[in-house]
Amino acid sequence: MVVSIPPKPLGRLGGGFVARFIREAGYVPFMVRRALVAGRCDVIIAYSPPLSLGVAAVLLGWLWRSPTVLWFQDSWSNILEATGAVRSPLLLAGVRLFERVLYRLVSRVAVAGVDLEHVFRFVGPERVMVIYNWAAGGPG
Repeated sequence: MVVSIPPKPLGRLGGGFVARFIREAGYVPFMVRRALVAGRCDVIIAYSPPLSLGVAAVLLGWLWRSPTVLWFQDSWSNILEATGAVRSPLLLAGVRLFERVLYRLVSRVAVAGVDLEHVFRFVGPERVMVIYNWAAGGPG
């Protein structure tokens, strides 16, 4: 049985990083509550973004003693820096630390392509898998 719990839209808080952070952090209690109602899972897969879903996966994995997979399409810190959405080096360092902690807390990390292989520096290569998007076509 597969139980899919999509993140609930939490309304519009306006633009900006802080508003988005508040909105995405709000997913965590919603996801945990929905998952508890759905029942125990053998494996928990958190598809990101938003990266905050990884927090819900870690909490549920700990509670149920289930393996967790964080499958992410983009590095949140890289996007924030590349788009100029966050210019504060201190804030970017905090986001990177958050990502690294999640990488270490989950059982496996799945990335969408080799451009995200920076994850290998933070967790062992045996815990990282590359799952190419259909458009990427894979290596070669």
